Amino acid sequence: MVKIHIPPLSKSGVYLLHCRDCPAAYVGETGRSFHTRLKEHMSVFLNNNYTKFAFSKHLLVEKHRPDDPILLHFESRFRPRLELETVEIAKLMSNSTLRTLNRDIVSDELVN
Repeated sequence: MVKIHIPPLSKSGVYLLHCRDCPAAYVGETGRSFHTRLKEHMSVFLNNNYTKFAFSKHLLVEKHRPDDPILLHFESRFRPRLELETVEIAKLMSNSTLRTLNRDIVSDELVN
């Protein structure tokens, strides 16, 4: 059996974005490729259109720069991906040294 190697940026899942100039961070998920989603974040930032994404808005308003993205989980299934994102946001929110750019999460998101 031949294994086909899929490059990490071609996969979908959960990612972490950090600000290079302050301790702000954002966790996101995508069902498309990481490459496509991260390109959207950068396009919004480069075009000074921060109405769509909290991370880009932070960078533009504060005049900060993005750091390299971190791919946290590879997951193509929708529900598990959302659950992984929720867990990662909760971890981020519990870290008092970081400013979480995600909106507040509902505590029972995983129950429904």
